Formats: sequence, C-alpha cells, structure tokens
Amino acid sequence: MKEVHAPRTFELVRDSDRALVFHFLDEIGFALKDGQNVKIKFDRTVELHPCGTLVFMARLDCWMLKYPGRLFCNYPKDEVVEQLFQHVGLLARFGLEPRREISNERVAFWHFHSGSKADPSAFLDMTLAAVKEIDHPNAMLFADCLNEAICNTVGHAYKQSKEVDVPLGFRKWWIFSQFRDERFFVAIYDVGDGIPRTLRRKPEWIEFLRARQYNDAKIIRSAIESNRTSTRQPERGKGLPEMLEFSKSLKAGGLSILSAKGGFEYAADTSTMRNRKFSLPLGGTLVQWAIPFRKEHGHGNDELLNS
Repeated sequence: MKEVHAPRTFELVRDSDRALVFHFLDEIGFALKDGQNVKIKFDRTVELHPCGTLVFMARLDCWMLKYPGRLFCNYPKDEVVEQLFQHVGLLARFGLEPRREISNERVAFWHFHSGSKADPSAFLDMTLAAVKEIDHPNAMLFADCLNEAICNTVGHAYKQSKEVDVPLGFRKWWIFSQFRDERFFVAIYDVGDGIPRTLRRKPEWIEFLRARQYNDAKIIRSAIESNRTSTRQPERGKGLPEMLEFSKSLKAGGLSILSAKGGFEYAADTSTMRNRKFSLPLGGTLVQWAIPFRKEHGHGNDELLNS
C-alpha cells in the first residue's frame, strides 16, 4: 500500500500551496491508476481553506467511484481538522468512526453538499433565511443568482465534455456553504472543461478571442463582464455576471472565480477587481462568494474552514 502525505495547507490561491495540493492529488491519482491501494496520511494538515478542500473532496468522490475499496486514511492529528472532516462526512467515506464532538464554532457552521442535478429545494431554507439578512438594496436577487450559478454547473460546465475526459458519473457539483450571524459564504465547484477552454470552443467567442492574445485570467474576466451567453438569451447563461453585479452593491465580501491557470477576484469593500495568473491549471471551475449580513463589519472574501 502506498502512503501519501497530505499537505499542511489545502489552499489554491498562493502558487506555492497550489503546487503542493496538486502534487498531493496527482500522487494519489497516479498510484490508483497504477493499481496500488493508497493510504492518505493527514498528520501534517492544519489549515483547510474552502478552495483546496472542496477540490480534494470532489477528486475523492471521483476516485471512490472509479476505484472502490482502494482508498484509506488515518485520523488527522489536528483536532479541528478532524472535526471538520468528521462534520462533512469525509472520515465516514473512509469507514472511520466518529470520535469527536463538533465543538469548534467555525466547523459547526460549515455544510457540504454534492449532486448531479440542479435542485433549488435543497437550498431553499438557507436561501430564504439569507435573503432576510443580506445587506443589499435588492436582496431578493440573491436567490436567482445562487440558483443560476448552480444550474450553470449542470447545464453548461459539462456540455462540451467528452466521456473520456469526464465520465457521466463524475458530472456533478460540490458545494461548501456557511451561514452565520455575520455573513453567507458559498464555494461551488465542478470538474468540467473550465471557463477558458469552454469559451475558446463557443462560436460566439471564437472571433472575439482570435483577435486578442488573452491568457486564462483575461478570458475569465471577459466572460464575467460580457453579455454573451451560450443560449443567446439574455436571461440564461449569465450566472457569474449576475453574481458580479450583485456583489457590486455589497459593502464587504466579494466574488472569486478560479479556472485553468486564471482567476478573477472582486473585493466589495474597495470596489476593486483583480486578475490572477497561476503556474498550474485547475481542472473545472471554482466559484467563491461571500455576502455580508446587516451585522457584518467587514471580512475578506476567503475563510478558513478550520481554526
């Protein structure tokens, strides 16, 4: 059995941490493909960010479907990391019994969901509760934006994916959400072709991109700021632009999109946009959205799952 050590930090925004997470994921994937059983060692892990943790859990879902009974892990040494993994059902996936009380406040408020269909009813209670608290001049638009973002992962993310690249059983969405006194946070991930690759194939984008030497970050930003849609209908295919427009009226929080070697960030407290370039590509698309409630006094758009 091959032992693979998980990184200290599950995070994708800093290139150094991103490289360690991807090396960890690749090491597991290559070993499984080679016919080996794998035991994941969480002895070193102390920081869990939504971005890196969600990508790991999505990859784990795919591995367990493709290589049943060949993945194992130990209990994390860090107590809060163990609480989080227990809380979101990760340890149970490996057959490990729960042994911690979920006592850490941040851990208790995180929720994990995954699925292959867009089902707004799964988030109805959370959405209705959030709308009542959101500090925004048109808070009711929040429900439409969130629903459209989830629908996009089902209706658009895998539309051009080939069976050899993304088997039908892997065509899902994965979500971390947090609903607390001060704000709502959601991270949504899919393992589809990703924004840059998808747009380079679309007829309505081919000529636009052919005339410009755009890297992945610029393509993502153009997609978010553009009125082009895959359906050519103004009300469809615009989940990310709608999320950005909604975020522009927030006092804090913001929006972050990662795909391939690019990223885009909007910080509501300073009303600034930023492109991000990375050395290693992220498969699929990861969206993180932070929305303050009326009691909010200013938080960044990233959050540790633990600590």
